[in-house]
Amino acid sequence: MTDHDELNKQIQATDEEIQQIKQELMTIGDMRPGNLTAQFHPSKSPNHPYHQLSYTHNSRSYTEYIREAFLDDIRQEIREYERFRELTNKWTDLAIRKATAKLARMRATTPRAKYRSAPTKQK
Repeated sequence: MTDHDELNKQIQATDEEIQQIKQELMTIGDMRPGNLTAQFHPSKSPNHPYHQLSYTHNSRSYTEYIREAFLDDIRQEIREYERFRELTNKWTDLAIRKATAKLARMRATTPRAKYRSAPTKQK
């Protein structure tokens, strides 16, 4: 098997992985970035925390207070966002791998240019 064939196999396998990621991305539900934390007010009972969602979007920081009744939904949205980030990071890695393989294939199939030295001036 030649290097060219090996590169074609690698590109095809990478394309298949990318297609799988695209299919998984289609299944992602509602999502939101952030970290959910329980905060305790010093003057109130420590048994009743309030919950805070913190995130950054478009270089701005946000904080929202979340009612206990909404915690499960918010946690699920955060999990979906984390899954989205994992998949898009993996897609980016694969896209770089594919681009590198394509460039290697182009280099392998393109004849090298012959360079001549610049002519020297004669006196």
